[in-house]
Amino acid sequence: MGDQILISGIRANVTERRRPVSGTGVRCPSAGAKEIRSVVIGLDEADPSGVVVSGSKRSNVAFTVGPNETEVFDITAWTTHCYCKWLLELVTTQDGNQKVVTVTDGGDEFETTAWSPNPLDEFPEFTGPYYSWGQGTWYLQSGNDLGDEYPAGPTLPAVPTVGPTRQ
Repeated sequence: MGDQILISGIRANVTERRRPVSGTGVRCPSAGAKEIRSVVIGLDEADPSGVVVSGSKRSNVAFTVGPNETEVFDITAWTTHCYCKWLLELVTTQDGNQKVVTVTDGGDEFETTAWSPNPLDEFPEFTGPYYSWGQGTWYLQSGNDLGDEYPAGPTLPAVPTVGPTRQ
């Protein structure tokens, strides 16, 4: 295997669970020229482990990365029951030695709160309203219709409901 690294797991180490917080839903899908692998983690599970999602296919995490190779992951961690603080863990093996690499949010835990859309849907339908990022600006959306446009900035105006609901 040499310099190759096997990534055999991506999981969440949930450090805190509390009641969900209220607020406005925000969606910011990834984009780019490099192939992006979508990994979904259900934070409500006893052992929140990542699953690779490609269209309607689901598979366990198993990637080999060689020297000068890059793997890009779009991690979607979701919950329907709580506000969670968590750390991302990558289970790796190199030269027969297994190691768990912890990933933080700039040194802090990641934070996720309950939101009703199913993250396994590639293009979930929302009744909204909610904010969506696209073409360098925020859009206030309701359903699949683009609404008012808001330039990138530190704050967004509140929307009239607590968050999106699923149809």
